[in-house]
Amino acid sequence: MDLIVKTENLTKVYGQKTAVNSVNMHIERGDIYGFIGKNGAGKTTTMKMLLGTSYPNRGSIELFGSRNLIAGRKKIGSLVESPALYKNCTAYENMKRMAMISGGSSKQIKEILELVGLDKVGRKKVSAFSFGMKQRLGIGLSLLGNPELLILDEPINGLDPGGIKEIRDIILNLNKEKQITILVSSHILDELAKITTRYGIINNGSLTEEITASELESRCSKRLAIITNDPEASLTIIKDRFNGIQADIKDGIVNVYSPTDSAAINQILTNSGIFVCEITYIQDSFEEYFIRRIG
Repeated sequence: MDLIVKTENLTKVYGQKTAVNSVNMHIERGDIYGFIGKNGAGKTTTMKMLLGTSYPNRGSIELFGSRNLIAGRKKIGSLVESPALYKNCTAYENMKRMAMISGGSSKQIKEILELVGLDKVGRKKVSAFSFGMKQRLGIGLSLLGNPELLILDEPINGLDPGGIKEIRDIILNLNKEKQITILVSSHILDELAKITTRYGIINNGSLTEEITASELESRCSKRLAIITNDPEASLTIIKDRFNGIQADIKDGIVNVYSPTDSAAINQILTNSGIFVCEITYIQDSFEEYFIRRIG
């Protein structure tokens, strides 16, 4: 596993409020890591600590396998909150100004503007840009310096469906064609589900779960939810009697994901002395899965 972000017990406290509470985050090279949580859950604060614009009270950060954060942060591009733009300048002029700080040739600037779909705006000032154009320019600015990791905080917030698709396509292109690992937060779950390879779910400052897209798909497929007087024993019996069955326990409920006859499971559990209270077929949407975990 090639981890390019690893945190251990990362904590940030503001006065009496713990904004981020002992977060253990793991982002692998090549991930599009979807960071999910309500407003105020700790997403932006966590991102700021990774970038060094906010400092933790406790815990540690490793970037690209090292605790040399100064070197690691040079490999990161970011768009956190609103992009800082010179409104009376063109897209190219904004890129040129930033390139003086972070590096980048005129050739690279033109390539980035083409990548984010702003290569044909000519002398148009940023003050006349739509919100979606400004977001794309912000992503373009974050790409100067050839980052290996891109951190994007709510990049599609406030965009219309067309703007959302444009940003989504840019993220996918950067990940697949440019091999850039991406940490992206959003509360628009259906859109994240179209691009994310791994999710981190944060609630009230605590990272409650990290799950891959394939694991999420499996958990949201049709399943058999079984409530008994002894979930642990029930799970053991089911796995012993049904070879290779996919099953686990969540919140005291035994979940069976493989196609299985509910009557057969009920009979086997009952014959084994287990009291079966309820057996139900359930199929969750991605949104329902996340809402159960963030409230």
